[in-house]
Amino acid sequence: AFLRLTPYPRSAIEVDDEEHFALVVRHAFSQRRKTLKNNLKPLLRAEDIEAAGVDPSLRPEMLSIADFAALANLTHANSLAVG
Repeated sequence: AFLRLTPYPRSAIEVDDEEHFALVVRHAFSQRRKTLKNNLKPLLRAEDIEAAGVDPSLRPEMLSIADFAALANLTHANSLAVG
C-alpha cells in the first residue's frame, strides 16, 4: 500500500503566534490526567478558559485543535494587552 500526504497550503486553524500555541499545548499536557484549569493556571484563570468557549473541567485530551487555538489566541491577546 502507498500513502501520500499532502499538507494544506495554509493551516485550517488560525493562531496568532505558533510559539505561544505550542506553549499552551505543552502546559495543558504537562500533567495529562489533570484538568485544564489546573494545568493552565500559570496562563489562564478558569473564567478565561470559559470565555474561550472551553469547559475548564475537561482534560486536555478531550479538546480539539480549534479549542487549543482559541485558548492560545486568548492568552496571546491578554499578554499583548498587559505587556
